Amino acid sequence: MKLLRIAAFVIAGVTAFLMLAGSHPPEFMVADAIVVALLVIGGALPQARMSLPLMLAGFAFALGVFVVAFGAAAFAGEPALPLLAGILGCAAGSLLAGLMMAGALAGVDVSATRRS
Repeated sequence: MKLLRIAAFVIAGVTAFLMLAGSHPPEFMVADAIVVALLVIGGALPQARMSLPLMLAGFAFALGVFVVAFGAAAFAGEPALPLLAGILGCAAGSLLAGLMMAGALAGVDVSATRRS
């Protein structure tokens, strides 16, 4: 769960920084603001029962935004390796959040940490 929260904050932080730096096209500003809000709120909530659905929605929404931005950059002939990294990170975050939600619905305590 901790890794998922860290990933949510990293993606939200980078997205927010790029929004404030002005390097985003205007058509992505609303979508990026939604991504940042979902990931920050989901990552900050203490209970996994409440944070996992928000992080799953945030990662999935971010995945869609990154895929569209990657497609636009590829169509324009620009290299978009940071967007590709965002796609892979959001796909992994969506998968992990989805698996953790499925485990939580099955009654597995996803917030507990294993200690050897």
